[in-house]
Amino acid sequence: MKKTFLAIILLILCASNAFAQTDEISKGEFFAGYSVNRVDFDGSGDPDIDDALGEGRNFRGFNVSGVYNFSKYVGLKADVSGHYRNFSAEIPGFTNQPQINASLYNVLGGIQVKNNSKERRVKPFAHALVGAGITKAKLNDAFCQEALGTNCPAEFSESETALAMAFGGGLDIRASKRVSFRVFQVDYNPIRKDGQTTNNVRFSFGVVFQ
Repeated sequence: MKKTFLAIILLILCASNAFAQTDEISKGEFFAGYSVNRVDFDGSGDPDIDDALGEGRNFRGFNVSGVYNFSKYVGLKADVSGHYRNFSAEIPGFTNQPQINASLYNVLGGIQVKNNSKERRVKPFAHALVGAGITKAKLNDAFCQEALGTNCPAEFSESETALAMAFGGGLDIRASKRVSFRVFQVDYNPIRKDGQTTNNVRFSFGVVFQ
């Protein structure tokens, strides 16, 4: 009888511990933040985009992501970012420097490694993501009228979709039970098409909801 009673107590303790471990792990998170991408369009494989945008420009925008944690340390991640910049550029055939509207979108998915304990205050993380990178460049209509010659198009735009990746990580600091601040996130964001690779670097920070 005593052995049976002890066995029941042990079973209850084990079950309680198992439930406690499940409860203390965040099953998911959502991040929304501000982002800067150091975009290197030079070598993109498209000479029109290369000539218009050059290399090494800071694009600003947003970065959002969602993670489903299927264990304490590993989660499945979806990541979307958009970065934009308007600037003037020299283009052959134009008497002025037309205004360019450029953008870069990343639609990525992969794995995140992080300690997902709800009690942990400081949480470094790392991730490896792969998906599509979409680059766009558009020339404002008004500047087209200043072009030399008679075959100026009414609108000039380029859009390219290529293989994109993001390898990096960052640091989250818990502010409350449901909210953390992403102090920083840094990613190497290469985009590859037709044997050419653009070497971009993305910086993000913002708020994480759990």
